[in-house]
Amino acid sequence: MDSHGELILRKGPFGLRMGLKRDEYPGSLQEVKPGLYQPTEVPKPHSAFEFHVLQFGPSCGLSWIKAIGKTIETNDFGTPIENAFDDMKKKLVKAYGESENFSYLMQGSIWSEPRDWMQGLLNGDRVLAARWEAHSHKELPNQLSSIFLVACATDTSNGYIAIEYAFENHAAAEEEIAELEDDAL
Repeated sequence: MDSHGELILRKGPFGLRMGLKRDEYPGSLQEVKPGLYQPTEVPKPHSAFEFHVLQFGPSCGLSWIKAIGKTIETNDFGTPIENAFDDMKKKLVKAYGESENFSYLMQGSIWSEPRDWMQGLLNGDRVLAARWEAHSHKELPNQLSSIFLVACATDTSNGYIAIEYAFENHAAAEEEIAELEDDAL
């Protein structure tokens, strides 16, 4: 890859850009399921994330990135997870502007005590997330259409944060991948 290509490649999230073809990826990829690949590394890693999943459409190229955070040991109240989420959200706000925020417990949940925070998150009753979307009033850089930050629990003592970046070609890539899968029928 020439130096101009390197520069373009490094401008998007984790040094990746919309439309990058799978065979142009500057590292090795393992297919997880049709259209989804786990790279051994990304061009610009961030220390908060342990691994990534990339979606490539056959014609559209790279359309979606998911970064999975390192495991965070926490308490029943979820304080370390909330702190990690807040720290990452501040970084994303600095890069992409204000977000739409979601922090709530589902109505009727039995996990309503503060000490039940992680149990609620684990069971899907509690949500802690932030979203950035491109629309007529707001444009995101690097041909991104949306960014989604979320807190997740693996059990009541451990959790992680994750970020999903969708590029403008994401819907088209989803269609391409669905057509490939349907060809198997």
